[in-house]
Amino acid sequence: MHTLQAQHNLSDARMDFMIRDRLSWLRFLGLSLG
Repeated sequence: MHTLQAQHNLSDARMDFMIRDRLSWLRFLGLSLG
């Protein structure tokens, strides 16, 4: 995660938001990470 955060110049708060947002979309669509 830290590599992506550094590559895209994201703050900790923005990175946290993006992770939670993506996970909520996966749940909404009925998908899982694995």
